[in-house]
Amino acid sequence: MIKQHNECLNSVINTMNEIIPMITLSIGLNKQIIENITKPNDMQEILSVIPNITQLQTWINYLHERQQLISTKYAEMIDNFEKNNNLLTHGIELLAKSIETYNGSLKDKESICKMINEWNTRTCISDINTKWKKERPTHTTNTNLTIILFNVECLNTHTDDVDLILSKHAPHLCLLTGVGKATEKMPVFPGYTAITQAGTNSFGGKAVMYQKSLNCKVVEKETNFILCEVETTNAHILIGVVYVPPGTLPPFQIFNKCKNRQFFIFGDFNAKHTTCGCSKNNTSGIHLFDWLEATGNDLILPTSSTSKRSNAIIDFRITDSSQGWRSQVLNEATSDHWPIIFDAPFAIDNSITYKQTNWPVFTFFLSNIHQYWNSL
Repeated sequence: MIKQHNECLNSVINTMNEIIPMITLSIGLNKQIIENITKPNDMQEILSVIPNITQLQTWINYLHERQQLISTKYAEMIDNFEKNNNLLTHGIELLAKSIETYNGSLKDKESICKMINEWNTRTCISDINTKWKKERPTHTTNTNLTIILFNVECLNTHTDDVDLILSKHAPHLCLLTGVGKATEKMPVFPGYTAITQAGTNSFGGKAVMYQKSLNCKVVEKETNFILCEVETTNAHILIGVVYVPPGTLPPFQIFNKCKNRQFFIFGDFNAKHTTCGCSKNNTSGIHLFDWLEATGNDLILPTSSTSKRSNAIIDFRITDSSQGWRSQVLNEATSDHWPIIFDAPFAIDNSITYKQTNWPVFTFFLSNIHQYWNSL
């Protein structure tokens, strides 16, 4: 990168060295022409421009001085660049050689290697200083709890879909159904912790993924069902995810355990009912709506179809109260179900955190390149 800086400076200096002599020559020629005018009828003109000759000579001398000064400063700058570059190269070489002898963890060594790579590919020192600067938090903010429900249709084949959804929407909770065999070895998604539960068939399997900053604990796990308690700023609520295989009934005996609690159970109920935009009712749908009517609980339906194969809404949520909730079907991902994002009337304290400085790595790095810093 220092070489690139030198090439840029060389280009500027070479351009100036070409232009300044031409300017000087032009002024000199004008001076010579004026001095060589001898015709009598030009004497009046000569007398009128004589005062300018001295000024022209002053400009010529000034341009020569500026050119010499620029050349001198340029030479000094190149010398400093070369010295700094040599010091930096020496420090980086020592650093690279010392990594194997560094008495630290493998993660620390990987961090040092990453630092070396960033130094070697930097644009300039100020850019990397800005990148490495630690911004400390100055305030905290509260936001509404956001939840995404997604029938992923085998997570192992739709991992990229989930990764993109999490990166784009950053929900506090992501509830997955149709996880499949991935419940045995859950993929890692940065910033999220996963709770999994196997299902009764290859389309079953569920996962509750929550941001690591969120207080979330398992209350109950059953086949095809997970129930967690989530702490918000104004309440502790129950969040569940369920998968109801076709031809079976929802686990009402588990739902009844949420009585007298604020609960919100999301999932793929495979419950068809004309209320949900289906052309006809099925057994699961009839029993579900009978249970809702008997218990006084509520159903929150998305505003559009959640299945790509029909106009039916088969992914939804049952709750003790739907007040204040909003939902939106996301036209994203490649599963046969559309993901749904829910905005809840519960606040989450988004306390800003920052990484702790790894002082052993920082000290080791500086001990190898301190000569470069001291030369700046």
